[in-house]
Amino acid sequence: MAVAGDFPEDLTRDILLRIPVKSVSRFRCVHKTWDSLFNSSSFIITHFNNSNKKGHNFMMLMIPYDETVDKNWYLTQLRFRLFTRDKFNVYLNLEGEAPFRITSRNHVYSLFYPFVGFCNGLVCLHNYLQQPEQIVLYNPCLKQHKIIQPPIDFNVSEFRDRVLGFGYDSVNNDYKVVYWRKREGHGIRTQLAQVYTLGTNSWRDVDPPVNITFIKVPTNFQAFLNGSIHWWGKDVKNIGCQVIVSFKVCSEEFQVFHLPDYVPRPKRLANLNFDQIGIYVCRDLLCVSVATICDQYLNQSYDIWAMGRYGVQESWTRLFVVDNEQRPDPFSYFKGIEMNGELVWSRTSSTDRVWVTVNYADNEKFHDIKFGYDDRFPEFPVVTYTESLVSLK
Repeated sequence: MAVAGDFPEDLTRDILLRIPVKSVSRFRCVHKTWDSLFNSSSFIITHFNNSNKKGHNFMMLMIPYDETVDKNWYLTQLRFRLFTRDKFNVYLNLEGEAPFRITSRNHVYSLFYPFVGFCNGLVCLHNYLQQPEQIVLYNPCLKQHKIIQPPIDFNVSEFRDRVLGFGYDSVNNDYKVVYWRKREGHGIRTQLAQVYTLGTNSWRDVDPPVNITFIKVPTNFQAFLNGSIHWWGKDVKNIGCQVIVSFKVCSEEFQVFHLPDYVPRPKRLANLNFDQIGIYVCRDLLCVSVATICDQYLNQSYDIWAMGRYGVQESWTRLFVVDNEQRPDPFSYFKGIEMNGELVWSRTSSTDRVWVTVNYADNEKFHDIKFGYDDRFPEFPVVTYTESLVSLK
């Protein structure tokens, strides 16, 4: 590295591994050896792991912004914002940088859920209002995206119920998208699953689990941990038995984790008609949240459970209870738990201005993240995001 002067090469590399992605991107033009270094798989992986261990991660919000096309049609754009985790200041504001826009009728898009998951600095989105559908991989920090066409042999009209997953194959240093559909009717259930591999840019069939299917949760998404994607599922032969469905990204195999019997079944809102359940990664543990109280009168209580030893059913432990005492005010809604244990709430003021409030279960201090008056509340997840140099070009 001639540009490094008298600095030893290993010391120069160690310094560069500590520099944020935005700075590394600017340094590509310093010398061709640096550009080559920043593109190497070993540097990208080490840089990400170093940033992750040092806590250089952010809170990501995806905020829908609508523009009126005519009387009944709207154009929805996703605005991505990264906030620092100490003072919750804006670190990166991507206005107009979302990889796609969606035209919908009567705000119908806000009722759907385009966010699939995130992994190693990449975000996976699913635009299924457009035909043909689009699956998008997006690196917000590098402002790069790749559009993936879904498998063409799925009959959209017959297999409308689906769940997607996104994860990293550490053995082959590759990224994969899982597309899992089901069709139910007249006592017959058919399931199809396929996996897309970024490196080969191709789909192939995989065997779905037997007698297990997914639960499509409109307000939550997957959890990626230990090389596996996790969703809420159910045992179709044991009515009411909910499970965690796991997909090992490397071996492309499904696995099932059972919940302990004393985890309560989620309560169903009579008027809103959705289950108050969630699945997360918190403190490097697989966690689930289940509503024990949730009604139209804003009485809320959630149990947060963690699997202390991954894959061991007996290790499920209740971390804490989220109830009305943790709420910032009577009109706030619990949205989920973040990687480091932060509780996330949505709030609406008397002027209809919306914001996110963050606190810890054992900390009464609240942090507010407010939005502009032209923004709607992010109906998509608030996630912990770690920037990375993973390129999609």
